[in-house]
Amino acid sequence: AETIVLPDALAGRFAVRGYYGTLRHNSRAVYQRYFGWYDGVPANLDPLPRGEAAQRYVDLLGGAEAVIAAAETAFAGGDYRWSAELAQHAVYAVPGNEAAAAILARSYEQLGYRAESAPWRDVYLSAARELRHGIPQTDAVRASEGILDAIPLDMFFAAMATRIDGLRAARQNRVFNFVFTDVGETHVIELSNGVMHHHRGEARPDADATVELTRTFWMRLLQQEAGLLDMLASQEFAIRGDRRALLGFFALLEQPDPDFPIVTGRPDAR
Repeated sequence: AETIVLPDALAGRFAVRGYYGTLRHNSRAVYQRYFGWYDGVPANLDPLPRGEAAQRYVDLLGGAEAVIAAAETAFAGGDYRWSAELAQHAVYAVPGNEAAAAILARSYEQLGYRAESAPWRDVYLSAARELRHGIPQTDAVRASEGILDAIPLDMFFAAMATRIDGLRAARQNRVFNFVFTDVGETHVIELSNGVMHHHRGEARPDADATVELTRTFWMRLLQQEAGLLDMLASQEFAIRGDRRALLGFFALLEQPDPDFPIVTGRPDAR
């Protein structure tokens, strides 16, 4: 990725410049598509978690102050990739260290300013903002208004499958029918071995429960405008079968956190 360049006949053409995708980014993506993420370096087969590795690097280099000083030196020399690498270790190893956050923010800011790719610039500058002002609070539900109405129902169930707590669901074997009365679609969910499968088709007669609802009510549930009491009282939502099994299934769904850190790490990063 570091050595790939466009031939001179193409390098100056506007249409193939890296304003969106980049050679370094996309060449890695092509490699991963055909060969997977392993880059051939044995140490990268099972690397330490980033937080733990950062702590060890910082200790090895003489502590956070020494790492920050080295990052400042690299920054002063215009070596922003290296100053970012050093400072990122310090930020992970010593959460809350203002000096580490400051030099890392400056490094990412400079990388953002010189990035030709708009997505790269966005990532770098968003990281710098997080380091200086904290994680921005996002109203994910409001931000998705209008988009949800255009998404096919099977995509909602595909997304739901990624939220299943696999360990808690491992011993449950369930089947549920979701019948959307206003759009004439039936979706069958199967839960086994901690994995949720779904498909659109005929309702299963052996299902633990069958839910009859409207897409409109489903949207209200997804946008958290309706809750458990609304489910029980609404004329747009009806359950036949094992209600406890259905509620148990919903309890297995983890709620995604839209306000996740980009560069400051999580408490469990180690």
